[in-house]
Amino acid sequence: MMKEKAFNKIYDMFCGTVEMYAKSIVGDTDFVEDICQEVFRGFYAEMDNLDCTDLKYIRSWLIVAAKYRTYDYVRVLTKNRGIVERAIEAEKDFFGAIEFPSPEEIFLGKEEVETRVNIIREFRRKYPREFEMLIQVEYNEEKPEAVARRNHITVNNLYTKIYRLRGHMRTELSRKTM
Repeated sequence: MMKEKAFNKIYDMFCGTVEMYAKSIVGDTDFVEDICQEVFRGFYAEMDNLDCTDLKYIRSWLIVAAKYRTYDYVRVLTKNRGIVERAIEAEKDFFGAIEFPSPEEIFLGKEEVETRVNIIREFRRKYPREFEMLIQVEYNEEKPEAVARRNHITVNNLYTKIYRLRGHMRTELSRKTM
């Protein structure tokens, strides 16, 4: 019962996004409905393995699933009639045109990445416990309750520590990368 409620909520939130993405490539409303149905059928089957509380992750998962399902439909229906190329162009339009950076931009990007890595290393050294909790919750996708229990703190305290650490990191990043 709980799974159905979560599914319905996610479906209501993201069905339009999946349909819009599929329609930008396929154009045919009947196929868009089929694609959307198959994407959400696959999502329902995988729900137990996904973190349904992270809506950004769920949205990304659904768009990627829609992308591959849409391309499958295009390949099956067109059999090399040039529509795959149109689908790729439509995807670029949907997500924005891809521009390749100049060598100078690449070098500046590398310097910025090195600066960010150094800042992260510094925060890991200064705040090892908070940093480890951030990694466990945000990147290892551990449940906050388990991380809080292991560290003998409340979940609210855990979120506060993570929030503050992110704020410090954001401030430091903006200060050093400007």
